[in-house]
Amino acid sequence: MKKICLSAAISLLIVLIGMFINYRAYQEDHYLKYSFKNHGGEITIEHGFGLQAVHIYTMEMGGHDSHRLRFDVISFLLFLAGTALIVYVILTICMFIANKRR
Repeated sequence: MKKICLSAAISLLIVLIGMFINYRAYQEDHYLKYSFKNHGGEITIEHGFGLQAVHIYTMEMGGHDSHRLRFDVISFLLFLAGTALIVYVILTICMFIANKRR
């Protein structure tokens, strides 16, 4: 139980740091630094660390592109669960190696 709580806390910290980095990158150039991108026609959607950036590109002469950022609960939970699983496995391996040395 201790490893589960520790891995959850570490993964929450990692996801929040990733979200902050992505937010700052979006503020600078409207794109997420660490994300999965889905391209399609005039739209690109980025998911990364609980944030979703939607870019709509105009196809009209003189039109304006649109950029929107929002919190995405599903990607936040997926990144949190994935990171927690990876951290849990790493902690388990480290504890196994530490116990084996004794």
